[in-house]
This record gives sequence, C-alpha cells and structure tokens, in this order.
Amino acid sequence: MKLKHSEYVICNTTPLLYLHQLGLLHIIPAICENILIPPAVVSELNAGKEQGVDVPDVAKILVDTGKEPSICISEFTHT
Repeated sequence: MKLKHSEYVICNTTPLLYLHQLGLLHIIPAICENILIPPAVVSELNAGKEQGVDVPDVAKILVDTGKEPSICISEFTHT
C-alpha cells in the first residue's frame, strides 16, 4: 500500500537503522513518496556512526531515491 502523494511520513531513527541493517532501506520510497527526516534523527545516526554502529548514510538515502519530492531533512511544523 502506498500512501497518498500529499501525505508525509516523519521517520525516526529506529526504522532507518534497522531497515539499513537488514538491507531493506530501498522499501521506504515504495511505501511513501514524501518522507521527512528530522535533523535530530540525522544527529542520532551520526552519533551511532561515531560509536561504530552500522548506520545508513542519510546523504546517500537522499541521492538514491532519484525523485522529487522524496526524502528531505526538515523540522516538522504543524499548521
């Protein structure tokens, strides 16, 4: 099931981390087209990388999707 084009999914660290470690990170764009990754999540992933944890490279995630709008790093604001 794919979410509507106008809907956004806010992704936290856990799904990104475990999907990466399982080699399934590519399924995220198949489920939803608009993904917000909060800067705090990027910070958590970077902290894990500094501790030697196998974490996804968010910049690579952004490049690999190849479609717009797709995954972006942004603060969530409710309007």
